[in-house]
Amino acid sequence: MKNILILITGLLLLSCKRDANKLDSIGPTYITTEEAFAVSPDPANFTLGNVHFNAKLTAKALWKIEVRGLNSGAVKRFSGTSQIINSATANWDSSSDTTLAFKSEPCIATLYIPASKVTKTINFNTIVYNGPFNITQALAINATPVNFPSSVYFTAKFSNVKNWILTITGSTSGAVKKITGSSITLSSSNTSWNGSSDTAFFFRAETCQAVLSFQDTSLTETVNFTIATPKTHPGYLINDFEESAFGSYLGSNNGTYFDAPDQATSTIDLFTFSPAIEGNKVLRFDCNDVNSSYYTGGVFHNSTASNYGIASMSSDSLYLNLFVYGYASGNASLSIEIMESDGDRWQPAQFSVTWTGWKLVSLKFSQMSDHLGTGNITRESNKINTVNISMNSVPQGLNCKALVDYLIFTKGTLKP
Repeated sequence: MKNILILITGLLLLSCKRDANKLDSIGPTYITTEEAFAVSPDPANFTLGNVHFNAKLTAKALWKIEVRGLNSGAVKRFSGTSQIINSATANWDSSSDTTLAFKSEPCIATLYIPASKVTKTINFNTIVYNGPFNITQALAINATPVNFPSSVYFTAKFSNVKNWILTITGSTSGAVKKITGSSITLSSSNTSWNGSSDTAFFFRAETCQAVLSFQDTSLTETVNFTIATPKTHPGYLINDFEESAFGSYLGSNNGTYFDAPDQATSTIDLFTFSPAIEGNKVLRFDCNDVNSSYYTGGVFHNSTASNYGIASMSSDSLYLNLFVYGYASGNASLSIEIMESDGDRWQPAQFSVTWTGWKLVSLKFSQMSDHLGTGNITRESNKINTVNISMNSVPQGLNCKALVDYLIFTKGTLKP
């Protein structure tokens, strides 16, 4: 009886081991297609745009697709790790991975799942435009005049898929925005524009020109339009320096101050300048450090209320932004001081204006140091009530010049 029990136990253990091995070996074979492998559209008509492959696997897995042109010999390969294969993972613009190009021809596509060695094959035809490239629908804008924040986009249609560049330029501001893509059409899905700029300059109420160009042809399309209402920049604007003279502006009492020995030969004023970042005027510093003390003078912005109404937020989120125009001399160095209604004073490191032309400077509140304040030494955005900008000569004893425009607090850095 004992021998029989030992034999039965041994057989059970052997059976369990075989079952475990069997599960290990056959488990991956269950990864196959739950929804059929297909191309969309079928036939693959590239004159209408890109095509893609579809399939749904029974589980997430590594997959590979190989497409072969039966006449051209061209080959295109895709791979990914997912359960769903669709336009996001297997999008095709008729390009080839070889020097051979696909034609209008019969093709074969094979889906391979390495984990289970499953293959699925489909046959389909491609329709590829092989004639000269042309624009079949002229470039247009959906609305003019443009009033942001309303939706703005451009439309056009081509004979076949092409890499394109849409360049928008403001005639007065000099602001430039570039939108790029690869498609057979322009539409709201690939040319939406919120009025932003890729340069330091803001688009303003002005006439603009949009030019559509392509990487491998000289063919272009142009459309002119007018911006009636420019993009607004969310934040707490302290000064855009468009007032006629220093005084009370945007809830601030504004004014200048000087190192007494330097005042006679130094200028700090509102100055008409082109191109300004926004509007027509800027804050001008043209100072002489006659007594070699570094410091020459500055501008104050004192809130007429207890604060500027800035929301309470993390000091890591709040930025003071200003655009600074530098001259080739590079002797100018600006100091910024922020004060709170409880007596706290904060100052970032003094920065030298070493560049030529306009540049956006964004200063994070959390990185500003205590500057001998009398408050609770806690950065509190909702208590900010003063911004001072001072000009210094580095090295000392020199003429120091710079322009400043569009002083604004924002949550996160300013995006022109």
